[in-house]
Amino acid sequence: MRKIFHSILLGYICLVFLFCTSKSHHYLVGAWDMADGKQIMIFKNDSTMSWVLNDLVVPDTFHLRYKTDETKSPNRIDIYNFKHGILVDKMLVGILDHFSKDSILLDFRPIERWADADSIRPTAFDTGTKRILVRHNK
Repeated sequence: MRKIFHSILLGYICLVFLFCTSKSHHYLVGAWDMADGKQIMIFKNDSTMSWVLNDLVVPDTFHLRYKTDETKSPNRIDIYNFKHGILVDKMLVGILDHFSKDSILLDFRPIERWADADSIRPTAFDTGTKRILVRHNK
């Protein structure tokens, strides 16, 4: 009887842990602003995001999908499902560093086929292409 009780208790604890643990990219959820204030990335917990370009010449908003992989070093992030603009039918493969609850570092490269992701994805943050984002407070 005691073994059955312990087995049930252990099973219950495992279920609670699985259902209460948030996705690995939980810290991304919310709005992030590029330093120039012209771009905002809004990540949602369901792996969708909006990328808002506030450029005065061509304002635009992209409704996209993203996925992260925190088992790799540096962490990986892919953004895809571009329906218009210069990235239509392309994906961005990149790396991600989570500095703090209020800042992240991103670096991306565009690709046309998922098969090219590992050969084109940056392996280190490049001074010319990396972007620091801070939590957007508006």
